Amino acid sequence: YTVMMVQLQIEGRPDEELDALLHEMRGLGIEPDARVREVRALPEANLARMRTTELRELLKGKTKSRTAAAWAIFDGLLARGKADSVLIGLMLVHGCSDATEQGRLVLRVQRSGLAVGPDAAQAFITQLQLEGVSATHLRSLLDGMRAHGLRPTRKIEALLERTEAQLHEARSAQLARLAHLNRRQAMLLFEAMLNHGKATRFHVVLLLASGKLSSFAEKKLLAMAKEKAGIEVEDSVYTKDVLRIVERLLYAGLPRPLLPSTA
Repeated sequence: YTVMMVQLQIEGRPDEELDALLHEMRGLGIEPDARVREVRALPEANLARMRTTELRELLKGKTKSRTAAAWAIFDGLLARGKADSVLIGLMLVHGCSDATEQGRLVLRVQRSGLAVGPDAAQAFITQLQLEGVSATHLRSLLDGMRAHGLRPTRKIEALLERTEAQLHEARSAQLARLAHLNRRQAMLLFEAMLNHGKATRFHVVLLLASGKLSSFAEKKLLAMAKEKAGIEVEDSVYTKDVLRIVERLLYAGLPRPLLPSTA
């Protein structure tokens, strides 16, 4: 029953449900012990830390089942008005696979009457920048979040002041990281960059050089790049680019990529 009480508290269940559990225990002849009563009386600050820890653990593995479990808890907390800015930021950064999902979450938060905190807003804007969304659109989104209570920080303003060269470097670094950690997210990011006209031949070769793509995925990548942006990669140039990219990845401290066949 202690475990059940903890779970109810993590999920932000109302007092009626918590007291119903105590009533059920007494109905079965079980008197709630000190531990159960202690969990029942936990202050909101303690519960907030418990919820943060629980979501962090669930999102750590990046598996579908654990991410789904994290969303189930978060959705309940949001519906019950128990989701704070820390939890919102966690789900924006680690629970969403792309800016589209992040945008839907931001709208849900705003419709719930909550403000998107600075950390969450920073994560959202960063992802949109990586995908190639224009600065004008980002400013418009920021104005909307400000209207719902956000107070932009200097860090957020600094993000919007980044030059295109800086953004290109940021996109390349993120693409290289995702190519080694999560192929699906790497491809989603690349496709978003393509759609916003920010993907380059360098990014195509970077993904190929990661060695994480199957033959089918490589063909799909090359076809998509050619169709949407007219990007083509010749074998001879590709070989030179691979060596250059390997050096850059190693210099950045990333794992040495496996070199795909150029045959």
